[in-house]
Amino acid sequence: MKIKSHFYIAAFAAASLCAAAPAVSLAAEKTGSSEKSGSTEAGGSKVHGMDETFAKNAADAGMAEVQLGDLATKNGESQAVKDFGSRMVTDHTKANDQLKSIASQKGIMLPEKISEKHQEAFDRLSKLTGAQFDKAYIKEMVKGHEHVATEFETASKEVKDADLKQFAANTLPTIKEHLKMARQINSELNGESSSKKGGAGAKKSTSGAGGAMGTTGTGDMGGTRSTGTTGGMTGGGVQ
Repeated sequence: MKIKSHFYIAAFAAASLCAAAPAVSLAAEKTGSSEKSGSTEAGGSKVHGMDETFAKNAADAGMAEVQLGDLATKNGESQAVKDFGSRMVTDHTKANDQLKSIASQKGIMLPEKISEKHQEAFDRLSKLTGAQFDKAYIKEMVKGHEHVATEFETASKEVKDADLKQFAANTLPTIKEHLKMARQINSELNGESSSKKGGAGAKKSTSGAGGAMGTTGTGDMGGTRSTGTTGGMTGGGVQ
């Protein structure tokens, strides 16, 4: 009886091992497949790791643009800066909402607040007002949009997920437009002092005795440059 009992126990143990083997093999195969594809499905996301990184970075930048844009409408002095800030709030709020919708479908957990680097920029700019704020804010916008434009350009070509790739491609033209506007305003703000000096110089030359000098002053400083600067702002479409 003891021999038979040991035989049955051994047989049962062998059968249990055989039954467990396929499950272990399947689990290993699934893990290997997940690692090979680079997806972050284990964390709840249904997209490739690179795609998730892009989505999170885009959300961070988008939230920062909204907060800084709102700050510009309050602390800015130039109407162009105020209008630009308002445009940032409108456009990036819309883009953020679209990204949130996609992220929800893909199981991507987007950040709920801006990153430390963006918070530092906000804190620094929030202490400024008037013309000082205008220049610092627009400089930040040029630098920020240059970086974001590059990220969206890359994402529109290399992101794996079709919805995120489409989002990047559709949003990129708006980002490039923002960058163009920021550069234009930045140029105008930094050229204001020289334009004023040019105007005064032209007026002085016209009333002076030297005819040749008067022509040079009016044509070079007063006419061409002043007209060019004004035209740049009017044609910028900031509003």
